Amino acid sequence: MRANKKCEGFVVGVRPGRSKCITCGKPVGGQGGIKYCSDKCKPSSTLKTKYGHQIPVGTKGALSEIRVCADLLFRGYSVFRSVSPCCPCDMVIMSKEGDILRVEVKTGQVEQKETSSNFNKISFPSPSNNQYDVLAIFVGCEDNIIYVPQFEGDDPGHLDRLCYPVKNPLVSIPRNGD
Repeated sequence: MRANKKCEGFVVGVRPGRSKCITCGKPVGGQGGIKYCSDKCKPSSTLKTKYGHQIPVGTKGALSEIRVCADLLFRGYSVFRSVSPCCPCDMVIMSKEGDILRVEVKTGQVEQKETSSNFNKISFPSPSNNQYDVLAIFVGCEDNIIYVPQFEGDDPGHLDRLCYPVKNPLVSIPRNGD
């Protein structure tokens, strides 16, 4: 399913009524759902990998989810991915003790424009709902995953690099099996 297809009456990936460009923050005109002020701010529809291949941007989200799944498996969790893009969260994890957490995955990008007030900060799409317990932001260029709330023992310095406020940033998730 393409990212802009309708799911139960809502358009996935587009928030109506947006008034600012998500890249530069300038005002955008037109009907709701416009995300960029110009083609210059709009990312290309393909992503070039380190191997030189072009992959669709829609695949980027799937790759982020798989990378987060692998990390959570290494941390000892059982991981269950959703099979529908219309689910309220991307995956559910279960600890050895049986605790269940809902995980939402977003792909983050490091702001590279030195003129931006968010230079070297991590931007990511806002979650469309609050039906998650853990927000996982995968930053591909750094091969880094930032969890909010963080797992015990994770580097807290990454939270300062996020461009947007997020739900429960200071709570920490206990280590699995401790």
